[in-house]
Amino acid sequence: MGGLFDREIEPGVYEIELPDDAMAPLIPAGALLHVASGLDPENGDTVLCVLRGSGRFLLREYSVSDGMVLLRAANPAHDNYKAGRSEFSTMCDGIFPVLRFVSPLPAALRWRQGAGRLLTLQETMKILKVGRSKIYQMLRGGVIPATKVGKLWRIDSKDLGAYLRGAIGR
Repeated sequence: MGGLFDREIEPGVYEIELPDDAMAPLIPAGALLHVASGLDPENGDTVLCVLRGSGRFLLREYSVSDGMVLLRAANPAHDNYKAGRSEFSTMCDGIFPVLRFVSPLPAALRWRQGAGRLLTLQETMKILKVGRSKIYQMLRGGVIPATKVGKLWRIDSKDLGAYLRGAIGR
């Protein structure tokens, strides 16, 4: 099991990050899913289907009727899947019921999409070995982009890194 999922959080319960928005708006992309191994899904359960051989996942609502399994996406932009039980057993390495999910806040999603750590002015001044007057001059002049959080300025570490790469190249 360990190879399929990011980590085991308790015996028989694994965690994985949802890569797409197939279950949006119910479960957003980027949510952390906790799935159970060894538990059979029931009608209405949200399940994670691991596609055989590809390592891809489908997150869908599970239902069985007259021997046919239906995996239905909440988001109409994604496909539903319907097949007999035997076909699903050849298509999937496993169908795991989702016990719970942790939904990231929008800021957490942005953070994962490439934002660096936000540095304080004092941290930035120490890295650049400049004083308060110089750092404010750099911020006002647009030399280094900064964001005001409440009353305090913050500098994205990636922006500072880009500035340093440019300064070294000059």
